[in-house]
Amino acid sequence: MTRDNQKHHIKHKVADFDAVSLYPSGMDEMNGYAKGKAKLFRDAIPSDADFYIARVRIDSIGKDRHFPLQSFYDNGSRNFTNDLVGLTLIMGKQALEDLISFQNAKFTIIEGCYWNEGFNSKIGETIQKMFNARLKKRYSSATTRQSRIISMITHARTFIE
Repeated sequence: MTRDNQKHHIKHKVADFDAVSLYPSGMDEMNGYAKGKAKLFRDAIPSDADFYIARVRIDSIGKDRHFPLQSFYDNGSRNFTNDLVGLTLIMGKQALEDLISFQNAKFTIIEGCYWNEGFNSKIGETIQKMFNARLKKRYSSATTRQSRIISMITHARTFIE
């Protein structure tokens, strides 16, 4: 995807730089996995929530971005847009906080679930060990492939779709 969803026809060779292990890096940045059973809320996010997933209705977007932060699915296609007003979305804590911070979004909380028993922070330490082991065995394609699969499975647990 490019800025403003514009198509570009490139006629010269492109340097395709791929960042190393974005999933493990993202997991290492997390506080960890939320602990405890999910509790339900309506109309407002509890102040003691460590993590939450909320259904929100977008009331306004104060700042349009060339590359919007939030997306929604429409007829099987993921649509990144600033035109979110009136839509009801399910968002995690980080996504909602980013939408507030970077696009000055105003919204109405409908309902959701939250966790307030802290985090199991072992994921950062574990993923770092796996990443280091993968670097040591870099030339063993079977080991590298297994490490990548385990990293992706672990990361997939944090996605909301």
